[in-house]
Amino acid sequence: MVGNRNKSIESRQFVTNSAKERPNLSPWFRVECHLEGARVPFLRRAMCVNDGETMTNTPSLEERCESEEARAHPVIVAAAAYWTGLNGGRIPSRSQFEFMDIYQVAPHLLLSERVAPQTFTFIYCGTHVADNFPLDLTGKTFDPDKVKASRIPWFNYKSEALDEPCIRYGCDQFDWPNLDFNTILSGIFPLSDNDGVPRFSLACLVFLNQGDTAS
Repeated sequence: MVGNRNKSIESRQFVTNSAKERPNLSPWFRVECHLEGARVPFLRRAMCVNDGETMTNTPSLEERCESEEARAHPVIVAAAAYWTGLNGGRIPSRSQFEFMDIYQVAPHLLLSERVAPQTFTFIYCGTHVADNFPLDLTGKTFDPDKVKASRIPWFNYKSEALDEPCIRYGCDQFDWPNLDFNTILSGIFPLSDNDGVPRFSLACLVFLNQGDTAS
């Protein structure tokens, strides 16, 4: 993958707690999808039972799909399957999410926390995202009244995923200079805080040239 050669942006390296134990709700099994000739491993739960309720790997949230291409892309499929497996299709908490569980997809991830209506602080920006976005997002807090970096309504997309809540798939055209790509596919997934309130937005982003194979 060749990034935007017009600029150089560094993304924050993620930190994971290797000693943290996953909830012992069900057996884990390895799922693999094929991406750019390589295997992308991630861990996913089989069916599990919690407090007498059966939870499956089918998302219990509405899926708002504006792009079947985004929904079917193997990188976004991997992120969606991992998200679904964290809490049996229900909204998982931020504390359940571990970048190292899907480390090969991590360059495509953008994690943010909503701190006020339409205002988000970016916690993690993967290298694939940082190389192709017009701004370095990591650690920054943005709201649409102060930042007009793009006409793409990212704040609306993120808020929609949290407020409904829902899983959102989309496709947008770039409106900033980029030597390599002109289109962005997205899957946006909500994560909750420890009180169960949807507060974090996990976006999986894939950049491509229109008419070419997604990368």
